[in-house]
Amino acid sequence: MVSRLFMIEKFLVYLWGLVLPWQTIWIYRYTSLQGVMSPYLTLGWYLGEGVLWVLFLVIVFNRWKRQHRTRVENMFTKRAAAMSLMMCAFPVFVYVRSFWSGDVDVSLRHALFIIEGYMVIVMISISQIPLREWLRAFLCGSVGPLALGLYQWFSQSTFSSTLFGLTEHVAREPGTSIVASDSVGRWLRAYGPFPHPNIFGGYTVLVMFLTYVYTYYVQSSRERITLGILHVVTVFVLCTTFSRGALLGYIVLISGWVVYALKNRIRGVLGIVGVGIVSAVCFVGIYPDLVHVRAVPVSSAETRSIDERISGIGVAMDLFAERPIDGYGGGMFTYAWYLLNPGLPGYMYQPVHVAPLVVLVEYGITGLVFALCSWVAVGSSVPRTRWGMVAFAMLPLMSIGFFDHYVVTLYSGILIFSLYIAVLIRFSTHSPQTVPMR
Repeated sequence: MVSRLFMIEKFLVYLWGLVLPWQTIWIYRYTSLQGVMSPYLTLGWYLGEGVLWVLFLVIVFNRWKRQHRTRVENMFTKRAAAMSLMMCAFPVFVYVRSFWSGDVDVSLRHALFIIEGYMVIVMISISQIPLREWLRAFLCGSVGPLALGLYQWFSQSTFSSTLFGLTEHVAREPGTSIVASDSVGRWLRAYGPFPHPNIFGGYTVLVMFLTYVYTYYVQSSRERITLGILHVVTVFVLCTTFSRGALLGYIVLISGWVVYALKNRIRGVLGIVGVGIVSAVCFVGIYPDLVHVRAVPVSSAETRSIDERISGIGVAMDLFAERPIDGYGGGMFTYAWYLLNPGLPGYMYQPVHVAPLVVLVEYGITGLVFALCSWVAVGSSVPRTRWGMVAFAMLPLMSIGFFDHYVVTLYSGILIFSLYIAVLIRFSTHSPQTVPMR
């Protein structure tokens, strides 16, 4: 019976790793602002959510069976109870706050995304499946999205698919994410299976982080070579997204892992970082004009993008000033902006591209305090000797969060953020304090 439960849990881990990146969704409510559909107010159920809930229930049941059988650990110590309550502070606040928001259905749906993010952290922390298997599941699941990203870049085209949750994007159409100028024309950025290249860029940073962690668990030369190839492809695909936030996150990520590898003498990490840098340099060498256009915003498309980001900060501050204590409710940034200024074109209503400001607008100072309490509780399980490593490893997420809002506004972004945190916590608490030379 125990073996069967273990195999079911392992199967579901790999299944969830496979479906996680794909945005297969059943939409049950479309919402538009000024005639333009708003992805932040449109509601639906994702296929990955169903697998996530089944996996979570199986993991909790298996954990309960082990506790009941061994009676070695006591899950209900005073400290554990206090940390559990602190951890639940933010998701409970988000859920309760939903009932007096401007659109209860949207806020409740957003609250569920937050709760599912916390579920990811809990289930990876208590699962009996070794971290190595979790990493293998997510890395195997990344092959399809990376291949799709390469196809989109080299063919400069996308296609729609209801089954895989894909939308067609055409470079010549307004609203499509492109790199454009009079000298280079219009180049379609890689979307992968996500609704925006920036999210795909954040996903590639997650995959790179997982490859770094997996280097510690490599058991053969063949596995090491396969991992190196996957990492090289991931870095190249990251470059095709032209996401500034993700690229900054990548730079911060490799800087932190180089320091960690040198301190703990892990040659495998240094090697994989090196081949990744070579991949990035090759991309710059092949497409120098495109990199220059994106890096030096002189074209009208790039300057407009930066102007919109800057103006969004002003909008966020105005909204925050209106309701500084408890905010407008989860998922309500665009709706609140519409109420404040209803005369803008529909495509203008987007959350500000600074995640902490989105949190302040939607949840206010109260929500921010509860969020900090939750994350203190999440980090309480990390040994003190690993606090420095965890702090450095968090910097890529912080870098992305100050450039993009999707880590707190969209289902895919929240799951990417939570999965990164979950793997980091599991690695910091279940791996040896000293790492041998490899």
